This record gives sequence, structure tokens and C-alpha cells, in this order.
Amino acid sequence: MVYTWNVKSVNVLDKGDNTNVITSINWILTGIEGDHQVVRSGVQALDTSNISSFTSFSDLTEEQVIGWLETAMGSEKINKIKLDINNEIDSKISEITTTMLFMGE
Repeated sequence: MVYTWNVKSVNVLDKGDNTNVITSINWILTGIEGDHQVVRSGVQALDTSNISSFTSFSDLTEEQVIGWLETAMGSEKINKIKLDINNEIDSKISEITTTMLFMGE
């Protein structure tokens, strides 16, 4: 199973001398196995009470934002989302279509 995070958008506000402080992340997590793909999305709020190590919005990378996202979500929530994705893909893989020949009398 391959998982890929994407940041769809972020919500920002000005806080003190800092502009465009990210307050929440609109995310997408895609799970792929073979030809099967499942997508989950959501919004995660960030704690902006201590931004002493502020990075200017224009200097941010998607990898940094994803790191903040994963920290804010925590491993328990991430693992639950991944389990949901796994279960849906397993369900898709195990769907079997059977064609039966009807033999009338």
C-alpha cells in the first residue's frame, strides 16, 4: 500500500508581526494498491499559540506543511484513516463477479 499526502489549501491569518500564519490545513490522503485507489480528505487545525520559529509563507514547502499536519493529527488518527483506506481497498479487491450459465429445462 502506498500513501500520498497532498495539501489542498491552507487557511491563514495575521498574528502579531507575522502575516499568513497557517491556522488549518485542508488535506487529502490517497492510498493506492495495484489498480485500486481510495481517497480521504479533511481539515486539521494547527496550534498557533507559539510561533517563535515562524517560517514565512513564501518559504514554506509542502513537505513542511505535511510534517505539521502529521504532528497535529497524531499517529493514532493517521493510523485510523489509513486503516479505513486499507479496509475499503481490501473490500474492492475481494469483490468477485461470477457469471453463471443458466440451464433452463
